[in-house]
Amino acid sequence: MRRFTRSSTLLRSLITVAVGSVFALAAGCGFDSTPSSGDPAGGTSTATAADILAATNAACNQAVSMSSDNAAGFNRDITRFGEAAANGLEVDQAGIDNFEAQMRGWSATLSSLATGPVDPELRTALTESAAAIEAAAGAAEAPLTEEQIAAVSEVPEKLRAVCE
Repeated sequence: MRRFTRSSTLLRSLITVAVGSVFALAAGCGFDSTPSSGDPAGGTSTATAADILAATNAACNQAVSMSSDNAAGFNRDITRFGEAAANGLEVDQAGIDNFEAQMRGWSATLSSLATGPVDPELRTALTESAAAIEAAAGAAEAPLTEEQIAAVSEVPEKLRAVCE
C-alpha cells in the first residue's frame, strides 16, 4: 500500500500547476498568420536597390554559366542531328528525348531567373532567351532555321553583354 506524504502531495500540486501553465501559455501564444505590413510574404514590401543588385548578380552568374554549357551542347547536338539527316540516318529516340529535356530545363531555369527581383534589362534578356530556347526544343523533329540556331547559340553572349 502506498503512503502519501506531505511532500508527494506538494510535488503533485507543482506538477499540476506546471502542466496547467503550459496549456495556458499554449492557448494564449498562438501565432498570427496575417503578415505585417513590412513582411515580404505579405507582398507589400519592395526590393531595395541592394536586393536587386544582389539578385541580378546571382542570376547573371547562373545564367551565363549554364548558358555557356548548354549552348555548346546545343551546337553539338544540332550538328549531330544534321549529320544524321544528311546521311539518311535517324537519331535514336533517347538522344532526342535527352536533347528536348536539356533544352526545356535550360529554358525553364532562365524563365525562373527572370521572375526574381532582377534588373529589367536582364529580365528582358532572360525572357527572350528562354523563348528562343523553347522554340528550338523540337529541333530533332523539325529542322531549325539559321535564325533559330543563331538565336540559341548567341544566348551566352547576349547574357554576358547585359551582365557586364
